[in-house]
Amino acid sequence: MPLSSAERLGLPFTAIQGFLTGFATVSPNSGTVLGGMIAPTPAVIRYVVAAAAAGGTTTVLDVLLNGVSIWTNPNDRPTLTGTASGRFASGRINRSAVHVGDILELVVATAGNKARLVATVALEDPSQRAG
Repeated sequence: MPLSSAERLGLPFTAIQGFLTGFATVSPNSGTVLGGMIAPTPAVIRYVVAAAAAGGTTTVLDVLLNGVSIWTNPNDRPTLTGTASGRFASGRINRSAVHVGDILELVVATAGNKARLVATVALEDPSQRAG
């Protein structure tokens, strides 16, 4: 039996079924929504990754599921500190289950004056045998 894409790449998920991605060419303000979607099928939020150019202060992103952060600990949100640039990712996600009709928003929680900000939320098939 052939390996799934995730297995070939050694990724720790079974089957990605979609992405929510957002991008800002110039430094966004706090509260800026980078992207949004309504869930057409059940899913599980697995990872949130981002990248940005250097900027003045810390940038923090959030993912809202029906208006509530998916993190119970704000320190687990994707954070790029100080004047740093490059890739950054989230910590442990506490609210990962997505149901049909749920609304997901990718939001700038704290603007750090960083341009070229891009972020992606990976949504996984919730079934145990996906992929």
